Amino acid sequence: MPNEFSRSDRLASQIRKELSFLISREVKDPAVNMISIQDVELSSDLSYARIYYTVIQDEDKDDVQRGLLRASGFLRGKLSKILKSRKTPELKFIYDDSADKGNYLDDLIRKAIKRDQEL
Repeated sequence: MPNEFSRSDRLASQIRKELSFLISREVKDPAVNMISIQDVELSSDLSYARIYYTVIQDEDKDDVQRGLLRASGFLRGKLSKILKSRKTPELKFIYDDSADKGNYLDDLIRKAIKRDQEL
């Protein structure tokens, strides 16, 4: 019976879980502690990982991004000790603005419905 998920999917899932733990417990930067890892995408050769995150509280997104950039080497080192793979991917953190876009569209729809009801 073949595996339902590819190796890269399993590795991405493990990276997501471990990064969530490491960021909340090991990273000392207070701006970085209040994020949520949404998704991890690995390159085909498993050498790069795009980590999509959102900010839980109203932190300055630029401060969080800078903090994650500073912590990426530390996190990669910790991951290399945890993961059972030959190489540890280079981490690239990307802010996931899909929730912001969803809220914006939701507000537009509410305004349109309210305007239609007024007419």
